Amino acid sequence: MIQYFTDRIRRVLAFISVFYYVNIKTSKKGITKDDDSNIILWIPKFGWRYYINEKIIWDYGKINALSRLGYKFKILKGNNIGKISDKIVHLNYSDMYNWNYKFNDYTKKLHFLVTQLESQNNTVFPSSKEIYYWENKGYMHKKFKEYAISEPQTEICKNFSEVRSLNWSFPYLLKEEHSSASAGVHKITNKEDLESHEQNGTFKPNEYIIVQKLVDMRKDLRVILVGDKIVHFYWRINNQRDWRPTSTGRGSSVDFEFFPEQWRQFIIDEFKKFKIPTGAFDVTWENDDLSTKPLILEVSPTYQLNPKTSIKKYLEKYGKYKKTSWVGKNSYIRQYVIQTFEVIIKIVENNQSSIQK
Repeated sequence: MIQYFTDRIRRVLAFISVFYYVNIKTSKKGITKDDDSNIILWIPKFGWRYYINEKIIWDYGKINALSRLGYKFKILKGNNIGKISDKIVHLNYSDMYNWNYKFNDYTKKLHFLVTQLESQNNTVFPSSKEIYYWENKGYMHKKFKEYAISEPQTEICKNFSEVRSLNWSFPYLLKEEHSSASAGVHKITNKEDLESHEQNGTFKPNEYIIVQKLVDMRKDLRVILVGDKIVHFYWRINNQRDWRPTSTGRGSSVDFEFFPEQWRQFIIDEFKKFKIPTGAFDVTWENDDLSTKPLILEVSPTYQLNPKTSIKKYLEKYGKYKKTSWVGKNSYIRQYVIQTFEVIIKIVENNQSSIQK
């Protein structure tokens, strides 16, 4: 319960930081009430949950970006999106489209809305093609195989019977089809583990179960790309002896400085195969040996970046930075908003320029 209220307080502070950054540091002169505006920013649902949802940062990041890049645009609020045609429509990935339904596959509702907009001759960012990748590991790994992406050995199963029929040696990973970050990732160490997940309901029901070889690694590299440029990166380092997810909430340290330059073009070329304008790669190496070929663990068209910091105590325990550094110029919340806005400017600039080609 304490953690619940702590998270809400942190989100409220982030909300305040957004408005400070938008109103004081940037101009909103691009906003217009003209119904003939060619560019629409759609914010479909307001209410208290919207104001404590991190997606507000991306909405106001787009307001900031469109204004700073000199575009005139209209903000469309509510559900009247169905009347829009022949426009450029910006919206954001959000599970709020699923609030009233609670489907396990919460991506389908947003995908339906975007395909309808595209059928009315709108150009939509993100596109229906990008949304297919949004927290949909089944679709993602099918594309990995189609594009021959360098990845750990992976199989897509329809049920636990198919998982058992693989007869893989333990340990290995099971991944829920619709999940994000380290949520939905389960290490299977023996037969009893597998049976427990099947019988006790700890594994969310989905159309597919992702089975993946457990890579012997203690760190991975998060790489954020816009177009064919790497715009942000950091290592997440598990300092424990045993394998576990490298998410910073589990105690990992981070490194924002070192980049394996010998693999820069390889990573860019692998990303370009997906033909999406922006995304985050999780990259690792067997035995953490950078002389071996990189393995791509996942790609996501949307992401929550870890803002860069040079404060040593936070580099060593980045999760503490997220949980305790709430106020001040160098606080996690302040830097998260500023650095996210900088990336959003690059995304919007790339999207708008793609229309003109």
